[in-house]
Amino acid sequence: MPLTPPGSADLKVAPDLGCAAALCVQQNMNKSLTLKNPGRVAYDSDGIKMFWEKKIEHHTRHLQNEDMRVRRSALNKLRVGWAEQLEGRNKMLQGPGRCPDRVPEATESLHTKDKKAA
Repeated sequence: MPLTPPGSADLKVAPDLGCAAALCVQQNMNKSLTLKNPGRVAYDSDGIKMFWEKKIEHHTRHLQNEDMRVRRSALNKLRVGWAEQLEGRNKMLQGPGRCPDRVPEATESLHTKDKKAA
């Protein structure tokens, strides 16, 4: 059984054309299956390349716009401000514990000079 290209089994040749016409049709199908429009292939690759370059440019612009929006946002400034305030508060709260000779004011009022009262 001879090998035929896909779709050629459905091809019907008119009985008056004979076997020569069927052979010619089969050869044309083989040519069309091996290489379709070589000039168009180059055009398609350029088109695909241009398509993806546009997609990449669009994505890059989107990322830049998002980055600018985040930098202009007041939320980041608020976070930095709160972080500085908390850091200052933590330093202040930990400050008296670092100096053993200094007694915090709150503990001074709890101690009485009269030992008999206790």
